[in-house]
Amino acid sequence: KSNLKGLLASFRRCFHELTDVDVEVLCCGLQHQFLSPKATLFEQGSVHDSCYIVGVGQIEITSTDCHGHPMATLSREISAGGYLGELGVLGTDGLRTNGARASGHRGVDLCVITRE
Repeated sequence: KSNLKGLLASFRRCFHELTDVDVEVLCCGLQHQFLSPKATLFEQGSVHDSCYIVGVGQIEITSTDCHGHPMATLSREISAGGYLGELGVLGTDGLRTNGARASGHRGVDLCVITRE
């Protein structure tokens, strides 16, 4: 829980209107996840069931074609304060259209919001 408060504090600019009580309530619904450098967060084609907020580090979004070859023109990165996987908590059933993994050499701290 203290890790989550630290993560939320690290991007307070996104939550500048929240009171300390609001942050406490928000932390009750979040989980913390650390990804080692280059570790996969999720694969393209996996079931989406969670949303992620990047606290520290960067996530690389990847896409492959129908033969499994990387599509470099669709790659992008999400940094601190950014989010991904929001369809996973909006109740839509389906598969992820992209993959995601930690980029850089430091790893990534994430806040995780699950559908439940």
